[in-house]
Amino acid sequence: MLYKDIGYFKGLNALRFIAASLVVLHHGEALRIKLNTVNYKNLALFNLGGVAVEFFFVLSGFLITYLMLKEIKVSNTIAVRKFYFRRIVRIWPLYFLLVFLGTLLIPFLVQQFNVDYEVPYTFKDTWMYFVFFMPSLVTYYWGHHLLEPLWSIGVEEWFYLMWAPLIKLFKQHIFKLLAGVLVLKYILNALANYVFEDMGLFREIVNTFAVESMAVGGLGALFLYKAARPVKEMPLFGPVGRVIVLALLGSFMFFENEYWSVFHPHFFSRPVLDLTFIYVIILVSIGYKESKFSNSKLLNWLGELSYGIYMYHMLVIGVVLVVVKKMPFLNSLPLLGSIVFYILVFLLTITVAALSKKYFENRFMPKKKTAEIKTVQPQSAAVKEVE
Repeated sequence: MLYKDIGYFKGLNALRFIAASLVVLHHGEALRIKLNTVNYKNLALFNLGGVAVEFFFVLSGFLITYLMLKEIKVSNTIAVRKFYFRRIVRIWPLYFLLVFLGTLLIPFLVQQFNVDYEVPYTFKDTWMYFVFFMPSLVTYYWGHHLLEPLWSIGVEEWFYLMWAPLIKLFKQHIFKLLAGVLVLKYILNALANYVFEDMGLFREIVNTFAVESMAVGGLGALFLYKAARPVKEMPLFGPVGRVIVLALLGSFMFFENEYWSVFHPHFFSRPVLDLTFIYVIILVSIGYKESKFSNSKLLNWLGELSYGIYMYHMLVIGVVLVVVKKMPFLNSLPLLGSIVFYILVFLLTITVAALSKKYFENRFMPKKKTAEIKTVQPQSAAVKEVE
């Protein structure tokens, strides 16, 4: 019963903000290099957007699976429709607002004000991909664009769609389900990347739908839920384990281009990374839940904005680049220009995300809270925090 009724995982909001920040840095440099401005794309730290998104996938698998394990304990089933409703009111409002901005409003403004940016798609061509949560195919067919980050939201929505019914169906065999998902996905990875590598669309869909990362997160949730002794007492989470994990994370952050790229991402580096992430998630939220990092009010607040930061940052970067281009003195001072650029990007993105959460997203949250309270036992109403 050690970890069967956790209502709130401390420290995860801080990790969310760090991951969202890495995505911002990644896209900041990706857009600056397109404009032939000074950039640091050659540094691994500015190429970790994909790694950060993978962390979000592992975290989603961990939190959603843990929540469902608790629900099975209370009611012996999963309220699938209520689960879908909670996901809809949390994800859809901001997602479809961004779709509106990126497919209708921004193309209109770009045309009206002669902005030096070419929108690579039209609403008519792409609306169906966005509506059915397949934004990765917009990038596949039309190239890079300002709504590109939405691809991961599409992946998570499809994961949510299948996960609740699967957990309900295999509630007595959850480990077998998770192991089966991993095996099946690695078989698909092998087929897509070695057997049918010429089938570009098939390879794109298989590689994009990173359900293996979510399954690893689910295994972490099951491990924690069934733990028979405190995490701090487990040798796995002792000094040696922590040093190994820190070394792995450090090598990814600073030597990703030179070292990890020699390994096949789908069969070595990504599985290692997923295991590293679930280790960190458990260590921070359980092993060191009383640390200053886990209890930082600032990091917790910023983490609560991570969804908005992730969704808005590309639009903000585009605006800041337009402004910075009109300040030529910054281009002559590369380091100062980069510092000013990122200060503006982070301040504006955080501000927009905070305003969006308060005045737009939170309008949908009361319905979500009501639904969640009904799905858990009375003393566990705080389970809403798990998500």
